Amino acid sequence: MPVKKFYLAATGQNRGKTTLSLGLAQTLQARGLRVGFIKPVGQRITRYGPVPVDDDVLLLHKVLGATDSMADMSPVHIPRGFTQRYIHGEEGTTEEHLARIRAAFERVCTDKDVVVVEGTGHAGVGGVLGLSNAAVAGALGLEAIIVSGGGIGRPIDEIVLNRALFQQHGVPLIGVVVNKVDLERHPDAAATVTQGLHHLGIEVLGVIPFVPLLSYLTMELIVDALPGRLIIEGRLDLLITNVQVAAMAARRALEFFRERTLVITPGDRDDILLAVLSAFSIDPTKKVVTGLVLTAGIEPPPSIMRLLRERQIPTYLVQTDTYDTASAVHDLLVKIRDSDTSKVNEVMRVVRQHVDVDRLLARL
Repeated sequence: MPVKKFYLAATGQNRGKTTLSLGLAQTLQARGLRVGFIKPVGQRITRYGPVPVDDDVLLLHKVLGATDSMADMSPVHIPRGFTQRYIHGEEGTTEEHLARIRAAFERVCTDKDVVVVEGTGHAGVGGVLGLSNAAVAGALGLEAIIVSGGGIGRPIDEIVLNRALFQQHGVPLIGVVVNKVDLERHPDAAATVTQGLHHLGIEVLGVIPFVPLLSYLTMELIVDALPGRLIIEGRLDLLITNVQVAAMAARRALEFFRERTLVITPGDRDDILLAVLSAFSIDPTKKVVTGLVLTAGIEPPPSIMRLLRERQIPTYLVQTDTYDTASAVHDLLVKIRDSDTSKVNEVMRVVRQHVDVDRLLARL
């Protein structure tokens, strides 16, 4: 039986492409299918021992218990500065990179029933290298699925634009998944966007509602993403559901502390830090403050450090000012980690519930 395989791309950043890759791979694996995963071109690179690997590959490798090598699942990496070096002829040729991708893809397909191939963003990303999503999908002879964000007009426009580029490279479109749709505020959005895309000959394989849980930060993510120093240890995996920049008077700040709050404040605001500690005293069973980010490189006095340490409030010290730090936290791209069990399980649930996996497989 031939391997079923498809290329998963998005209309832009933060549309939920990796979420869909993870959910589809889990769902297919739960059906007893042998599932492979590969991200031909990686941009967010970490290291797995001596091997450079894309972050999304590391996630899928761990969650699926994959036996394929990391090098095959993440064959080409585009770290910072790569594009400039490539243009100057210092990073090989497009043909060399495509040859590496094809060889890795063939190995990942060995003994598999289904292979999920994840792109790096919209259809044109990587075009400067000759490695756009559309070009790579075409080189591998794959059909594509496009993931878009919520809404009606904008996702349809973006999907049509991306389909056109895939078509230029001879890549048929299997269908689309519209993600992060606010069905509470717009209960008719799913039917409307489905009908709009149907008029354009585009199959809708699923409409996934916005799931707040999947957008929540953790201190672990903040520590990994922002330069700084963890000065007090604690639980880094707890979800943050509320972010407060504590620039007001301490008595006012208490009113904004809800369960699972991240507090961003200068390290010399002893009054705010005492307010954080008093919030714990009111109800020690609740994690009112999930973590602290102290700005301007200022450590609190030893007496307050001791109290924070006793309550095991993870505290991260950064050198940037409060405004820049708050902006950086706001702009963080929330990526699921294999340790985020609640998120991993939620991804599988929403994909099972809102994506027609049977119809997807039938179209391959």
